[in-house]
Amino acid sequence: MATVLALEGDELSLSSLQAVLEPFGHTVLPLANHETALLAVRSRDFDLFLVDIQLEGLDPSALIAGILEINPMARVVAITAYPKAPQSLEVLKTGVHSLMKKPYEIGRILNLLADVRS
Repeated sequence: MATVLALEGDELSLSSLQAVLEPFGHTVLPLANHETALLAVRSRDFDLFLVDIQLEGLDPSALIAGILEINPMARVVAITAYPKAPQSLEVLKTGVHSLMKKPYEIGRILNLLADVRS
């Protein structure tokens, strides 16, 4: 099954994501800061990256550029509660696969994971 890196500051969102995806056989690596995310990207393969672009102290464009530099084929989904905010629109220029509104759209995530594995 698939491995998902979830960069998310909200513990409840992370645990909910894990509770939904893991019964399908997917592994979720929950991380709360961008430094550990880049270290993880260098040390293992991921099928999907979910990046909360509202994390405090995070430059989402720089992080996404870093992920794509390490893994140019990475499927990165920018997650936000504010999809029409200027930062959300700006991050679309970074090469992200898509922008997803919070709360997580589990059906859409499962579809992305199915596409990755087929």
